[in-house]
Amino acid sequence: MEVRREPLRVRLITEAEEFEALQAVWDATLQRCGMDSVFLTHAWLSTYWEHFGQHRTLRIFVAERAGQPVAFAPLMLSRSRATRLRRMELLGAGIHDYSDFIVPQDRPGAALHALWEAISDHADTWDVVRLAQVAADSPVAAYIAADEGFRVVATDGETCPTLTLPPTWRDYLSLVGKNTRSNLSRYPKRLAASFDVEYHLVTAPDTLDRTLTALFDLHARRWRQRGLPGVLFSPRRQAFHRALCRRLLARNRLRLFALRLDGREVAVLLNYFYAGKYFFFIGGFDPTYARWSVGTVLFGHAIRYAIEEGAREFDFLRGEEEYKYRLGAHDRPYRTLKVVKPHWRSRSLLHIMKFEEFVQARAKAWAARLSA
Repeated sequence: MEVRREPLRVRLITEAEEFEALQAVWDATLQRCGMDSVFLTHAWLSTYWEHFGQHRTLRIFVAERAGQPVAFAPLMLSRSRATRLRRMELLGAGIHDYSDFIVPQDRPGAALHALWEAISDHADTWDVVRLAQVAADSPVAAYIAADEGFRVVATDGETCPTLTLPPTWRDYLSLVGKNTRSNLSRYPKRLAASFDVEYHLVTAPDTLDRTLTALFDLHARRWRQRGLPGVLFSPRRQAFHRALCRRLLARNRLRLFALRLDGREVAVLLNYFYAGKYFFFIGGFDPTYARWSVGTVLFGHAIRYAIEEGAREFDFLRGEEEYKYRLGAHDRPYRTLKVVKPHWRSRSLLHIMKFEEFVQARAKAWAARLSA
């Protein structure tokens, strides 16, 4: 006898208090859906909203069966003060390296249909839906790109080089080139011959603030040499990272490494750890120690630590910097989707978004040339 499943119903959350109340069921649903992105955890998204939610409205679509959430579309709506044009984007846009809807990865069809139908039913509230940095193989990317009810503009996103971790450090060394393999052994020994070397992993709140302060300072010093402020100069961004790291530390999802020479931090790497994956978010290195290759030394230490605690991936996130490939990473592609209505407002906002993306791409290319 065939058992009929109850249909999916979708409700819309617009208030932070409602979102906060979903914390436990949100992360349980994320795990049940088989999704392994730290950028989709409740801690990451709620901290983002607390610090960057001004002048925006939550638009979280929740697909439920028998009153129980089974999928989420975490979105937000913003309206330009100048043009009054309205864009709906993934929650976390501008900070996260990638995102997605939270749907069952083995059977996404019903949940995707219900969520997208609800978003489409609210089309009078948005001019363009922009889903940036969605994995190229995501079922969401394929489903929305095939929608014939709207114009969908799909473009390549930014690549995120990712290292698949082998079972042992020895196995890892066999994967990288001869020079890299030699340097990962030689550089730490060279440091130990000249300095009192300490590798520190933050495991308690009392050292968290000091290490984050060192990260902000080192990152800024390196970028000031290029005449740029760096992405961590904003007090709001620094406050976001401090709050997020406190939450992740309490959940054993923070891997913040520091390299100290004679008691002084000369390199710091901020990583998240979730579902067996490391996410390298940002680093800071003292430019006066460049000849000692302190960045390579600390990356080697972090990768070895990740292997030894059983991690399966080390995701270097956005950016095609040469050192990532030297350390064994391979590209993972992403896509950006823009869903446009047949209206002048939507077409106008699409042109604005294209110009914004052009400027951002040029700025990143210029920064990359300065750091070369």
